[in-house]
Amino acid sequence: MRLFAQPMVAIVFGAFILCAETCLHVESILHPSTWIDLPIHDWVAGGFLVWSGVISRRDRVNGRPYQAAAWGFMLSLLLGAFLAHWEEWSLPQQTDEWISEGAFVGILGGLLVLAGCGLVSTLARR
Repeated sequence: MRLFAQPMVAIVFGAFILCAETCLHVESILHPSTWIDLPIHDWVAGGFLVWSGVISRRDRVNGRPYQAAAWGFMLSLLLGAFLAHWEEWSLPQQTDEWISEGAFVGILGGLLVLAGCGLVSTLARR
């Protein structure tokens, strides 16, 4: 469990979220109807996680609270996304997506578990 408290895990996870959200919303980035369609909150959470990981690499003691806060922020966004997509999954299926709703819920569940492990292990690290 100590692996998830490492700053490099926070940096890699945050960078993955930044890239994944950018790729997932590329259409709304290229052709925005309104600025609210952009995944700004996801970019902020991913950037905060990357920044907190960099700070924690420099100074573990003073960077740890930032890393824990960043993991908590990321966990809250992932939990909201997981519950929203879980609800969509229970509705009749639409087949025009490139990935099934069940697979997407599974991916979100895996990311949720990883973020939870990151938060718990950061808080438990001495």
